[in-house]
Order: sequence, then C-alpha cells, then structure tokens
Amino acid sequence: MLATSDSGAHLAEKQQRSFSAMATQVHLLAFSDRASKQSTEDALKSVEELFHEVETRCSRFLPASELSILNASPEQKAQLSTITFSMISEAFRAYRMTNGAFDPRVLSDLVRLGYDRSFSTLTLVSADPNPELRTSRESRPPLPPWNPVLDAESSTVVIGDHPLDLGGIGKGLAVRMSAEIIGRSTPSFLIEAGGDCYLSGRPLDDTAWKVGIEDPRSPERHIAVLGLVDEACATSSTRVRRWDHEGRSEHHLIDPRTGLPGGDGLTSVTVVEEDPAIAEVWSKTLFLSGGLGIESEAEAQGLAAFWVFSNGTYQFSTKMGEKVAWLST
Repeated sequence: MLATSDSGAHLAEKQQRSFSAMATQVHLLAFSDRASKQSTEDALKSVEELFHEVETRCSRFLPASELSILNASPEQKAQLSTITFSMISEAFRAYRMTNGAFDPRVLSDLVRLGYDRSFSTLTLVSADPNPELRTSRESRPPLPPWNPVLDAESSTVVIGDHPLDLGGIGKGLAVRMSAEIIGRSTPSFLIEAGGDCYLSGRPLDDTAWKVGIEDPRSPERHIAVLGLVDEACATSSTRVRRWDHEGRSEHHLIDPRTGLPGGDGLTSVTVVEEDPAIAEVWSKTLFLSGGLGIESEAEAQGLAAFWVFSNGTYQFSTKMGEKVAWLST
C-alpha cells in the first residue's frame, strides 16, 4: 500500500521522517505553515519514539517486554504501563466487537507453526509447495470464551490461561496514537506503517490522498487507487509474512476457531475506517471469512472493504465503491 500526494502547496513546509519499528518501515509526511514548522518536526520525532516504546513494551520477541513477562504467567495479576494496558484493553474490545472472530490468544498457534522468532530469521516462501499437507492438518479445539480481568484505575490485568499476540492490532493502535500527536501541530499529514495508514486533511484543496492497493502477485503494480480524506486504511495480506515450516507454507493470519492459517481463497483484504486500529481488526477478521464468506460479512457489517482473490481477481463492498478513484482493467 502506498499513500501519495502531488503537493502540499496550501502549506509552506513539507516534512518527512522514516524509520524501522515493529518489524516494518514507518513513513511520516506532514505539511505545515512556517509558524508550526518546529512543533510539527517535534511531533514527528515523538511519533518515532512512540513506535519504539510500543515495540519495547509489547513485542513478543523481546524477553524483557511487558507482554513477554505477562505471557509467561498469564493467570497472575500484573500491573502494566498505560500503553500495554491500552493495547490489551483494545484487543478485548475488538474481541467483543467481532464476537470472537478477532482473538489475540493465538500466540501458541503461531509458535507451533514455526513463527517462534523474529520474522527476518524465518525461511521465507512465496507460495505453498505442498498444498496437500496444508489440507491434511488437524485443527485444534475452539478456544474457551475470553474473559480477562481489566482494572483501568490500577492498570492491572489478568489475561487468562492463553498467552497473547498483539500483532493483529498493535500497529493500528500505534498509528492511532501517532495521529493524535501529529494532529496537534498540523491538520494535513499521513502515517504509513506496513500497510496501516492514517491520512489527515487534504494534500491539495478539494482533493484526497491517493492510496494504491497493490496486486499481491505483482507488488510493483496497483490494481486500484483509493481517494481518502481524514480516514484510516489497513491491509491484511499473505504476500510478505509467509514462511516454510515442515514442508508447508504458513502465514500469520491465524483463524482462532481452528488454530490454523485462514482466509482460503484470498490473498489480501483492505478496509477503510475512521480509526486505524478498527481498520486493522476488520481487515484481519474479513480475511478470515475466506473467499466464500467475505462479501456477505463485509456488507452485513457495513464496511468499506476491497479484497483480492487467490486467482488475482478482486471485488469490493458497496461502501468501498464510494472511495475507489481508479481500477485497473
């Protein structure tokens, strides 16, 4: 996904910042007038610091992170920082909002499937070499209902008997918090973090930010372009986070009902929402509906969604049709 702007002519200063955090590249672009140039520059720096703090506290790959310590004793009460407590609270909110279709309690499944270390150290693949092995695997029993004990006053939590992976909502929440920081200095900016975007204001008068939806089979080309103003956009895709484990190609979008990679028939799902965290949750949840169920689910939830099937064809919901600026032919 790529967000672009031809110009920021209505504001004098264009400022950019890029860095690596949370296993992705983060790109910031802001337009400001000269009076707010310094405050905008400070805001972009604060966003970089925020992303690194979220990673330090909530990464499951850092043994000393709050999340790792919490996962080591999930049935014990733990006092957390404001950031980590908010992450878990929002994950529980998403769990309830989706009636359990979004469930962060899939860490044990990811580890069992070989995603037990940083993604950069895994053996990557672009396709499934042995699809018959994929279909022959047995699913695990469904997880019991999730009922964490959350105390906002003391920032304490008991997560239950299953460890958590916050990868399905963490970037969206970091983008949400970042938008609040930059928005205090300028109304016109974009944040892009590995497929999660927030696009504020307009890059030109009476125009929208242009967001390209890539073809998962040929990422150098776009199959559609969206026009967005004051909205978030998130994409869940199997193109990048796919690895080899015991002769099978696995991916990170785990169906909590089975403990196995889900989304049969799909390669990517993009959702537009006002809130980047909600967009991220629904892009994953719709992906897990699979190619046969996604249209009815997107329409039932009233979501602006665009999805690409495994055969390269695409489709989008009624609400997304209002945001499509260009389609490939």
